[in-house]
Amino acid sequence: MSNQVVISKFGESKVAYSIDILKQLIKEANSLDDIIKAKRYICSYFILCSNPHGVFMWRPDIKNFEHIPMKNISMLIRPITKTFFKQSNSEHPPTKTEFNIAKWFIYDNSSTCVATCDPVKQRIYKIQGQLYLNIFPGFLHQLRPLTDFSANIHQAVKIIFTHIRDVWCSGDWNVTEYIIKWFAGMATGRKMYSILYLKSGQGWGKGIITDFIQRYVLGTQLVYKTSDPETILGSFNGQLLGKVLLLLEEMPTEKSQWNSLYRALKDKVTSDTIEIHEKYKTPTQYKNFMSTIVLTNENALRVENDDRRTVFLDISPARKGDLQYFKRLGDAMKYPGVGEAFYAYFKAIADKYPDFNGNPPPMTASKQEHIVSTLPPLFQFIKETYIAKADYTTTSLPVHILYATYTSYCENRRITPLSKVVVARTLSNELNITSERIYIDKNRTRVYNISRETLYKKYLSNNWIHETDEIDIEDIDIPKKSISDPKALDQFLAQIGADIPNKQKKSSPPVPPKPAHLKVEVSSDPTASEFENLIDGYLMELDNLISASAKPEQEPEVKEEPEIEPEPYGIPGSSKPIEPSTPQELPKQDLKSVQKANPDPMPKINTTKYWEWIDRHKYDHIKPWYKNSRDEMINELYSTAKECWAKYYEDDQYDWELLLAELEEFDKIIRRDNLYLVKFGDAIDKLKEWIKYNDEVNRHIKCVELADYLRKYIENKETVFVEPPSGYKVAKLQPQIIECHSK
Repeated sequence: MSNQVVISKFGESKVAYSIDILKQLIKEANSLDDIIKAKRYICSYFILCSNPHGVFMWRPDIKNFEHIPMKNISMLIRPITKTFFKQSNSEHPPTKTEFNIAKWFIYDNSSTCVATCDPVKQRIYKIQGQLYLNIFPGFLHQLRPLTDFSANIHQAVKIIFTHIRDVWCSGDWNVTEYIIKWFAGMATGRKMYSILYLKSGQGWGKGIITDFIQRYVLGTQLVYKTSDPETILGSFNGQLLGKVLLLLEEMPTEKSQWNSLYRALKDKVTSDTIEIHEKYKTPTQYKNFMSTIVLTNENALRVENDDRRTVFLDISPARKGDLQYFKRLGDAMKYPGVGEAFYAYFKAIADKYPDFNGNPPPMTASKQEHIVSTLPPLFQFIKETYIAKADYTTTSLPVHILYATYTSYCENRRITPLSKVVVARTLSNELNITSERIYIDKNRTRVYNISRETLYKKYLSNNWIHETDEIDIEDIDIPKKSISDPKALDQFLAQIGADIPNKQKKSSPPVPPKPAHLKVEVSSDPTASEFENLIDGYLMELDNLISASAKPEQEPEVKEEPEIEPEPYGIPGSSKPIEPSTPQELPKQDLKSVQKANPDPMPKINTTKYWEWIDRHKYDHIKPWYKNSRDEMINELYSTAKECWAKYYEDDQYDWELLLAELEEFDKIIRRDNLYLVKFGDAIDKLKEWIKYNDEVNRHIKCVELADYLRKYIENKETVFVEPPSGYKVAKLQPQIIECHSK
């Protein structure tokens, strides 16, 4: 039985922990040296932890860790004992040694960690000799270059971004750009120091975006959605550990809870640490990288008038009841690969704007309406009495007159007035208005030197004047909302390397599909092919929404040249073979000679023959080292990695086992912040390119697959990558066949 057990590294096993397997490994051990298999098996699932005190257990079923108090660990690590006898010599009796697996793990095992939770750290790492266990659940998708995704996927992504712009932000590009950057930072584990607050009627389309992000982009392990205010206000919040997004939807809060809920949320938004308190466990401090979105049909928060953390979005009702529109949007979200592509977009945007953290939030019409409607009585009094009335012109307003008028205003509205001292301090702090003593009728009187124009400008700067106030002061106008550029979204996406031109024009015939051998089978869902037509139709509809002046003029059909594929995002060096470069335009008089000299001219682009031609010529301009032998390329990878390892980790020895282990973990590394990682990554990408060219692999090769490739190569020296059949990813070994299913 034990010969069939594959013992993985800690946190990598794909099968659940079994007490029976542990017993069998101990039973089959013939000596203390053989017991190492049982030790390794235990250590592949459990690790001691000093903070929080106890043991962390790897759970493959949930792909996460579970904290177990020390008093309960005996339920899983049984005190199994085995006695070994060792014969020293013939004159003395054998030496008796007892081994207890539970005692060894708890008292003799030297691996003790401190738990942390950080999206940018590796699973296990050391700082100044201290071992840390990162219990962050991990992202749903592994990062892929944007150029790996098909045009249909890019178009589906654009449909979703367009919904954010047109519905979430009512077409305001400045707010749209902020929201996209907010989502990008949040989705990559960066804390956003603002709350997105979406209040609208039912069926307007505010919740479809957050559902998509939870289900297809981040996964339920990173998003917590609730309508229970006790999640924030209650004593226990273990469910928030490791979450990057908190969705609060339609919380049934009473008005008495508004203030406390807002304060609790504000604390979580501003604090860089979060205290996780689970039942029967000691509270533990972790890094706070959680961002928050509130979606509601009614008032859910009592936001302060001077709040600088909440982003009120202007939700548009333009698509309410448009079932066809939401069908198309839903199909775009369910299109195979769109969730993974959306994550790649977010990662690209987050890397382009590394300093974005949600501050300062944009001013929206909803936010200004909230500010004006909740203006404190003192400032509402000043606006109605001294700004709205055109007959007020004095610049020397006695303090006692202002205060008497203010108290009368409050009494008529049954409001408790502030004291004179508080009024003076509030005007000084909020409006920078201070009083001074001057002589009036030979009496020294304390006055405010404020004119109507000065007050109006101060109110405008604080967004306390709304267009419905109808206050008209000559030469002072309320700033008008800027008109958004309809091309702004395309330009923004082009800046991150996702410039996918919209080739679906009304008069254009349908583009024939690629040949079957160039397609990547991503789903057997019959709605996938149907959705391609929906994509085309919807993009045509988007064209109609753009003004005629913003549209490019229809050009006569011309023979286009093949485009050079841009450098793949996120990986230094190229991970794809270089496409044929664009040929120079030749003089007309040489056209016939060129056609005679070229027996295989390029057909019209986007035709079936064009894709076949691209496949034949994709390696016309290869790099010289593509012709190196397999031994040379693999030895170059090993030599480069060993050399850089020696420079960065001087005291550690490097061997093939370490290379394979590092290679298996390489895709999980987010930041390549030292010489070893950078050089190692370049060498990995170079070997991948060589394999793609020489073994004719037309797909992305993961580092885990490359590690298996090298492991089999070392054993057999005959490993060859082959193109997998539809729906599978396979690497062949001659004469054996090795299945390398992607993880």
